Amino acid sequence: SGPCKENILLGDDVDLYRFPAPMVHEGDGGRYIGTWDIVVFQDPASEWANWGMYRFMVHNQRYMVGFPRRHSHLGMILHQKFVPEGKSMPIALVLGADPMCHQVATASYGIGVSEADYAGALRQAPVELVKCETSDLLVPAQSEIVIEGEILPDMTAQEGPFGEYPGYRTEGARMGVLCRVKAITFRNSPILTMISLGTPPDDNSIATPIASAIAVKRRLRKRDIPVTDVYSPPAAVLHIAVIGVKSGGRKVAESILDALTERRADWSKVIMVDEDVNVFDMDQVMHALATKCHPNRGIIHREVEAGKANPLTPHYTPEERRAYKGAMALFDCTWPPEWSKETRIPIKTSFETIYPKELQDMVVKNWKEYGFTEGGER
Repeated sequence: SGPCKENILLGDDVDLYRFPAPMVHEGDGGRYIGTWDIVVFQDPASEWANWGMYRFMVHNQRYMVGFPRRHSHLGMILHQKFVPEGKSMPIALVLGADPMCHQVATASYGIGVSEADYAGALRQAPVELVKCETSDLLVPAQSEIVIEGEILPDMTAQEGPFGEYPGYRTEGARMGVLCRVKAITFRNSPILTMISLGTPPDDNSIATPIASAIAVKRRLRKRDIPVTDVYSPPAAVLHIAVIGVKSGGRKVAESILDALTERRADWSKVIMVDEDVNVFDMDQVMHALATKCHPNRGIIHREVEAGKANPLTPHYTPEERRAYKGAMALFDCTWPPEWSKETRIPIKTSFETIYPKELQDMVVKNWKEYGFTEGGER
């Protein structure tokens, strides 16, 4: 038992219209009950239960229709493990869980790895889980609403259009996966969490890049790429990644592109910087791009084969989006490894690089006495 079990609707009592699914944007194809959600599902061949964030629109009282991209974890398990067998796929759509649980659901954490454990580690406290009423799936017990259902292997329904996280509505209505709702459990007076996606800033552009950058940093380090940190600026809506490395050059750049296009390529642009650049300071990143990226040898292109690209990328053609096909560019803002520090690499004339540490410490210590505020203004 748990708070999400205070009310239980089964059988003929199931009714999605009892909940205030909003019309998020003018022009959307319907009312979306699943936006800032957690969709729980399991690989039937293992004990791996995955959490993801996927949009689901109310189709009628007993059905929802969604758009999981085919290379997402949900799309992959559905089309590889359930559709070929003609079997329905159990899922649970969770609303109003702990905020850290939702944030973890936004990240592509890794096949076979538990997001529940990951969320517990970040929270510094285990996530309490409770079993669903109509399946063996485990969901956060403190959730506000849990919609239990099954995605049908042989039926689809019209879904969308929907204003997605890049800040554009790039596609019209399409056929989406159809989910039959079997049960709904919820707290008394439940809160339905949702998100109004659009141009930054919004909830997604602030929260999702954090979890995604952590996942990419982990993936690059598993390949022994000398990464220092990864950042995706909120304004970049998950289309640009800034990756800091201890040592750069063409070989490292190609390794990064290999890692980022291996299974799915969500980002279309990567800015690679040396470790003296703070990846979280966009002024430093822009300075590195302007002064260290060679227009010819510094821009490396990579085609993303069909089935792996992000179909929500606005600058792709409609044909590319439908084929999940695209491209990626890496901007190498590092000094070539063969350049000598003594003879080839220019001297950086910044406060941190050309003045003795003793002088730097004295200036910082006496900054306010000089008549400056913390921001450097008189």
